[in-house]
Order: sequence, then C-alpha cells, then structure tokens
Amino acid sequence: MNIYLYLNRFMTALADYGLMFLIPLFVFQTTQSAQLAGLAFTIEYLVKVFFSPVASLLIDRYPLIKLMSLVNIIRALVSILVATGLFLLDGQNNQIIFALVVLLSVFNGLGFAINFMAQETLLTQLIEAKYFAKVQAQVQSLEQTALVTAPILFAAALSVAEFHWVLTSLVLIFIIANISLLKGTKQTLVDEPSDRLLSLKHRLAANFSIGKSYLFHSKPLQRIVLSTFLLNLIYGTLLAIGAPAVIGYFEKDAASFASLQTAGALASILVLVMIVKLSDRATPTQLGIIAFICVSLGGFISGFANSFELFVIGAMLVLGFDGMFNVYIRTRRMEIIARKDYSKVMGLLMIVNNVSKPLSGFIVFSLGHWFSVLEILIFATAFASILTFALKLFQTSKDENTFLESTE
Repeated sequence: MNIYLYLNRFMTALADYGLMFLIPLFVFQTTQSAQLAGLAFTIEYLVKVFFSPVASLLIDRYPLIKLMSLVNIIRALVSILVATGLFLLDGQNNQIIFALVVLLSVFNGLGFAINFMAQETLLTQLIEAKYFAKVQAQVQSLEQTALVTAPILFAAALSVAEFHWVLTSLVLIFIIANISLLKGTKQTLVDEPSDRLLSLKHRLAANFSIGKSYLFHSKPLQRIVLSTFLLNLIYGTLLAIGAPAVIGYFEKDAASFASLQTAGALASILVLVMIVKLSDRATPTQLGIIAFICVSLGGFISGFANSFELFVIGAMLVLGFDGMFNVYIRTRRMEIIARKDYSKVMGLLMIVNNVSKPLSGFIVFSLGHWFSVLEILIFATAFASILTFALKLFQTSKDENTFLESTE
C-alpha cells in the first residue's frame, strides 16, 4: 500500500476523532447540559453501529473510490453548512444549535461507517494475505496517532478561534484526504461492484442472508465474534467507569482523566509498532491470545488498583492491547470470509461485535447501586476471561483458513 493511501487513512481518522472530540464539548459548553452532550455522542455512536448493514450495501453497489470520495465531499459540505448556521445564530437559539450539531453527528456517524467499511474492503483487494497483519498494524498505528493528535490539535484551535471556524477547517482535512485517495489509487486496479442491478431491498436481504450463513456455519468465525464480544465487555466497562473512577473514586480532576486517555492512546501506538516487528514471527491467533491475556490482566490491575497510577497502568494495558486484538480479528476475518463476500458480511458483524459496548454501560448503570465501579470492572473482566478460555475461543485447526462458499 502506497504512502498516499496511508495519508488518506490518517486524515480521515483525524476528521473522525476531531468531530468526536468537538461535538460533545461544544454541546456542553453551549447548553451546560451533560445529558445533551451525552445524547449527541450517543446518536453518533448508534448511527455508526446500526448503519453498518446499509454501508455494506452501498459498497456492493458503487465503485469504492468514487463512494469514499463522495462521502468526504458530503461531510465537508455539511461541516460548512453547520458552521454557517452557527455563525449566523451566534449562540442565540440553543434548540436550533443543538439540532445543527445533531445533524453534524449523524453525518459524521454515516461517513465513519461507510469510510471504515470501504477502507477495510479496499485493503482486502490490495493487500496479499501474508502481509495483511503487518499492514493492519501500520494502519491502526495511524488511527491511534490520529486519536492522540485530534484532541490536542482541535483544543489548540479552539483556544484561538471560535467553534464555527474550527469546524470550517475540517474542509481542508477532507480535501487532503480526497487528493491522497485519488493519487493513491490512480494506478491501482480495484474490483468494481457487481450488484447494481439488484434492488436495495433484495440486496439488503441478500447481504443479511450471507452474513447469517457465515455466522451460523463457520465455527472459526463464531469463535472470533464471541471472543470479540467478550473482550469488548472489558474494554467497554473500562470506558464506562473511566470518568467516575478517576474523578469520583480517586478524586482527581478532568485533566487527569484526559491524561488517562492520552496514555492509553500512546500505549496503543507502542503496541502496534511492536506488532509490525512481530507479524513475521507470530501468527494472528498467537497475537490474539497475547492481546486477550494482556487486556484481561489490565482489567484486573485497574479493578484492584489502590492508587490512580496503578489504575492508569491497567488502563494502558486494556487500551493498548485492544489494538493488537483488532489486528487479530481483522486478519482472521479476511482468512475466513471470501473476499467477494467481505463487505456483505461485515455489516452484520459490526453490529454483533459492538453491541457489548453499550451493554457495558448498561451493566455499570444497573450494578452501580450495589458495587463500586472498580468491583464492576473486576466482575466483567473475570466473566469475560473465564468464559473465553473455558470455551477455547482461540482454538484453531488446519482447515480454518479456507473460505466458505458464497451462498448467493
């Protein structure tokens, strides 16, 4: 994969994480309502998860490069539209302001879902299987770098300019992303979609049928999905208790909570750099086992922590090795799912894999009356760890790398 495609991935991630940082912050500063800030974030997250099947449908029907380019153009135009509305309102009508920001949240969620699945599908077409783990590690390193960079960059921008001007600056990021995409794929042969003659209804039903067939008939894929669900239970619980633990339990301030997030992102980058070195000597399954053990260890360290510093160390293990686990599941999925079915199956898998994250929040909400946040993290980690290894979810066999036949 050439440097232009890496740049496209980084700039797209920078815009994604920048908006994830800016939107809740702006809503809270404007309305002074934590509930509305949380609502804006939740809307964006739900759109990302539940729009995935539709995103896979679009990827099957339209050329990848044109679709990714169009999504960036639309997101740039929406950013300008919302920025113009905020400039004209000048903080005078909170209801309209919130509606505009929700519109931005929705389009950011839609753009994220389409871009993520399109970029993953593009990788399956461009990268040979033997190099896939290494490229995935490099790509995730870029995404984690964007995760660290975006809050710092946009917080600095907000210190010298108002929100609508910062929002307008995103247009430049989308332009760079588009130029990089077009230059990076100019000499590259990418498979054209073959589903344009099917109706949307039939295509969506067909995609769901193919995804369901893989889930019901592929035991390796079932193990990957269940292990991902359980790891996300630990990861999601840590995220859900993060602020209450840092600010409430350990009595630190908001800056300490921000430092926790930064430390986790930096840990992810270090782990992903390590994967690039290990990818030639370790199989994806071995990487998955290492990642799950380290995430579980991190969950227990944070759960039993008697100091903020120890809690941060555990969180760094969870957040850092989550990136390694993502390399494992993405590589194994590519080995199991036929390339022509990849985007079709991913729509359903995105929902199944990520449903444990909102479930984690519900668990914290339900058990918070009886247990401390750290005890809840211990319960979630113990449950996920014991079940994962009791069910031997990392078991492999010689015939697992063969593709299932398409059921279409």
